[in-house]
Amino acid sequence: MSDQPSSIHKWLCIAAVLAGLCLRFHRLGESLWYDEAISVRTASAALSQMPHELTKGEDSNPPLYPILLKGWMGLFGGTDAAIHALSAVIGVLAVASAWWAGWMLGGPGAGMTAAALMSLHPWAVVYSQEARAYELLVLVSLWSCLFLARAVRERDRMWWALWAAASAVNLYTHNYAVFLLIAQALWCAFALHRRREPLAALAVVALAYAPWIVFALKQTRALPQLAPLGLRDVVYTLYSEAGLWVMAGPMVCHWPPGYLTPLLIVRLGLAVWAFSALLRRERRLAFGLLAMIALSVAVPMLVSLARPIYTTGRHNIVALPALCLLMALALESVPKGARLMILGFVLMTWTYPLAAYFSAPKSYERQVADFVRAHDGDGYRMVVSPEYRRVTLAHYYPKAAEAAGGVEVRSLDDLPKGLIVVTEYPRVLSAAQTNMLERYYKLDDKGIFGLSTVEVLSRRPGD
Repeated sequence: MSDQPSSIHKWLCIAAVLAGLCLRFHRLGESLWYDEAISVRTASAALSQMPHELTKGEDSNPPLYPILLKGWMGLFGGTDAAIHALSAVIGVLAVASAWWAGWMLGGPGAGMTAAALMSLHPWAVVYSQEARAYELLVLVSLWSCLFLARAVRERDRMWWALWAAASAVNLYTHNYAVFLLIAQALWCAFALHRRREPLAALAVVALAYAPWIVFALKQTRALPQLAPLGLRDVVYTLYSEAGLWVMAGPMVCHWPPGYLTPLLIVRLGLAVWAFSALLRRERRLAFGLLAMIALSVAVPMLVSLARPIYTTGRHNIVALPALCLLMALALESVPKGARLMILGFVLMTWTYPLAAYFSAPKSYERQVADFVRAHDGDGYRMVVSPEYRRVTLAHYYPKAAEAAGGVEVRSLDDLPKGLIVVTEYPRVLSAAQTNMLERYYKLDDKGIFGLSTVEVLSRRPGD
């Protein structure tokens, strides 16, 4: 283990954990959106029915998070704040674990930097407030990266056993954990001459995951067919992902036009300089963490060229722990003045996406359901479109979802009578049909109903 942390390092790490806690527990009572409603529905099922729920094609993830959420809701209830609090607690644990991992690999300074990066990275904050498995994936992936780095460095069987355990847990957390495991296995193959320990660890992981493989194959067959990606799509997506990783967070937190590319160039230049300094200190670990980042993001993109799979940005959060550790170790390798300057610049560039995220509501589903409940029986003409939005409405007001029947609108003739709810603009309508609907409902410039849904539905169609 590296040097013991000084008092100032301890206080700075405590400050990072407290900052992460405040950010993650701020406005936890936001409305659920579709994916979160699916998580709650899966967690509400009996344990014996959970594999069936996870292989229907709506929630195609392993069972660990739904099981944890089920137990959590049993203890703390099913309010929106309580449901989101599980991921928030996991997010705070990830900040503390980042400090521990950085300290174990690079000393107290690296631990402090890793904790600060994990505490304030927009993706880590956003997905700590989402009732999905992503933040649990971050936490377990962080442990996996730490245990493997120590195993490769010290060749101790204890670290290999811990890596095997963390990798198995990760595979039961999210399907994208397999791409991190592939990257780690390739690093072991190139970094080690004797491969008995990693092979034994991988065998343990395979045995532990074997009971779920049948269900994973069912999930793959149940997924909807996606349009194949072209090479141009992959290149553009990787560029966009680089911008999101380096400068921002989720899709809603883009920097204003014209800012992303210059800031990205500056940050990449600083990153290359710091990385070159780390190479002179610990080349093997530097390349290992870099491989975990690059392969975890690039391999799914390349796989999608042959067989289309979901490659949205949030899935690439599996690479976030390796990114934070690599940045922390690289900054520890440069002079102290430059280290503080770069760290301050990095954290400053994250303030805009964080402010953008907290300034806008995450979802309006609860407000729409409250309006429908208040006006039940008034003869309003509403529609659920597309059909999958019925899941979220059913979470808040089952009666309205049953009355709507999950209608998929393809023409105005499909608009049924009675109590239905408009949650999303039916894009399949023609221009003439769109104009007819716009006389009744106010749309924003993207064709999506926002908060105005609750206001404009107070008018009967035709008034």
